[in-house]
Amino acid sequence: MMKTRVVLWLAIAFTVTATGMMLFLGYLGRQAVAPGGLENWPEQLLRLPTMIGAVALGVLIVSKQPRNRYGWLWLVFGLSYVVRQTAESYAVFTLVARPGALPLGLEMAWLGDRSWFVYITTTPFILLLFPSGRFPSRRWRAVGWVIVLSSLASLLSSSFIPWPEGAAVGPFENPFVLIEGPLATTIADYWAVPLSIVFIAIIASAVSILRRLRRAKGEERQQLKWFTLGASFVGLLMLINVIYASILVLGEVPEFVPQWVWDVANQAAYVALFGGIAVAILKYRLYDVDLVIRRTLVYGILTTVLVLIYFGTILSLQNALLILTERSQSEMTTVLSTLAIASLFNPLRTRIQGFIDRRFYRSKYDAQRTLVLFGKTLRSAVELDVLTDDLVQIVRETLQPEHVSLWLHRQPPEA
Repeated sequence: MMKTRVVLWLAIAFTVTATGMMLFLGYLGRQAVAPGGLENWPEQLLRLPTMIGAVALGVLIVSKQPRNRYGWLWLVFGLSYVVRQTAESYAVFTLVARPGALPLGLEMAWLGDRSWFVYITTTPFILLLFPSGRFPSRRWRAVGWVIVLSSLASLLSSSFIPWPEGAAVGPFENPFVLIEGPLATTIADYWAVPLSIVFIAIIASAVSILRRLRRAKGEERQQLKWFTLGASFVGLLMLINVIYASILVLGEVPEFVPQWVWDVANQAAYVALFGGIAVAILKYRLYDVDLVIRRTLVYGILTTVLVLIYFGTILSLQNALLILTERSQSEMTTVLSTLAIASLFNPLRTRIQGFIDRRFYRSKYDAQRTLVLFGKTLRSAVELDVLTDDLVQIVRETLQPEHVSLWLHRQPPEA
């Protein structure tokens, strides 16, 4: 368990550091136009929610259920996404925006391009292994091995040949060329063939989720329902992508869909997956992390609201005092704003927590209300039979056990 915590903290530290570097270098080189498929500044910002969301989801699941492979899968996906975006931001800065400003620009471009294979390979497993971390059947294990071997073949074959024109790294030279000549030309023509198996597997995995939803019952069906919506979005997008790529290659026509359209669609697909898992965790208590998320939601929203109120109060009071006294009294406005925040903390926390409970923890919210009503009844009722019936009913509604019995110890009469 201690090793798991160390790994998770290292993953968090790496994500925060790498994301900060990506934003800093991306901002400095925001005016540069990246050649080929390297990401420009707006595209880097667009991918930020997926980077942070995937790592956060992986850390959250692994921290509660370290033996479940599904959490580790999201962690690998998120970290590879972080590596790609940070490496490409570094490469654009030192190769395009300010050439030669930092070392290892080509190597970072190579790393960013290679890390793409990691998270695209984990995508079908993210669909297949939800939520238990196990394959739906033994036949899918064979499909999993086919996915891994196909991705490795495509990765290794394309990593050590000269980069062709129009590749994701643009007109730059591959710093790790090991194969040249006719063999490299042949590999460049066919390296994407095994990769197409991974894309087809993503579509098949999304279809498998639909079949699992049809067979699922009870709480498992509720957990799968929203995730299936996001998985269907991913599968449909991948199908359109395959058809579009086939039209471009077989029809020999120029690209007629802008790149930003694909970027927005890809991010929307992953956000839909996050949303499906979030509903399964929040509303149907998947992975037993609902308490952590409940507190995070409550205090995250509370902090945001209080900060907005604090600065809004300061600005409003300063403007009002400036109009009334023709001078700004910053000390008085700060004191008044602090007092206002102190008085609003508990009422706001209660209201926000009530909203979160009503929206995502309805059964628990209803149980609390039932207990409050029973407390009021207890203060006014005097008949023992009525109280025992009410108590049994309350236990059934709040705890929902299979069987309820109540024994009363009667005091023997004194002699």
